[in-house]
Amino acid sequence: MPAFFIISGVIIQITNGTERKYGGILKQNIRTIIIPYCFFELIGGITYYLRCGYGQSPFGLIHNSLTMHCNNGPNWFLYILFLSRCMFFTAVKLLNRLPKQRIWSKCYFAVSLILMVSATIMDSELWIVSIARKCMIAHGFILIGYVFSDMLRKKQLLLGAAAFLCTVFISLLAPTSDMSRLLFRSVPLYFVMSIL
Repeated sequence: MPAFFIISGVIIQITNGTERKYGGILKQNIRTIIIPYCFFELIGGITYYLRCGYGQSPFGLIHNSLTMHCNNGPNWFLYILFLSRCMFFTAVKLLNRLPKQRIWSKCYFAVSLILMVSATIMDSELWIVSIARKCMIAHGFILIGYVFSDMLRKKQLLLGAAAFLCTVFISLLAPTSDMSRLLFRSVPLYFVMSIL
C-alpha cells in the first residue's frame, strides 16, 4: 500500500498538480477517487446484502459508506487516498502563501514524517482516530513521493533490482504489517520495506 501512496506523490510532482487551483484539484479527486469509491461501495454492499443478508437494511449500507466503515473492505484505500491528497494540497497551497517558503517547507516535511511515524506507534480503538492515523501515514508517503520524485523516476535497473531483493528478504524476516488494520509489528522494518 505505501507504494501506491508514494506513486501518487510522484504523479502529483510530474503533472505539476500543485500549480492548479484548489477547486479544480478537488473536482478531479472527487471524479477519480470518490466516484469509484461510491461505485465499489454500492457493488460491495449489494453483493454482501444479497449473499449474506448482511444483517442490516440498505440504509445501513449507505450509512457505512458515508461514515467510511466500508461495505467492501479494500475501499479504505480510496477514501484515505482522497483525504490524504486533500491534506497535501491544502498544506502546499498554504505554504505557497508564506514568506521564506523553503524553511517552512522543510519544517512541514519534518513534522509530517514525525506524525507519520507517530501514527504507526500510537494505539486507539476510536474509529475516527484510526482514520486520522491512516491519513497521517498515507500523507507522509505521498510527501515522500513528491519530494523524492526525481530520484524515484530515474530508471536505475540495478538499484531497482537490489531494492526488490532487499524487500523480499526483509519481508521474510519481518512480521506481517497491515496498514488497513493499523498493525505494525516492526515499525522500522515497515518503513524500510515501504521506502525500498
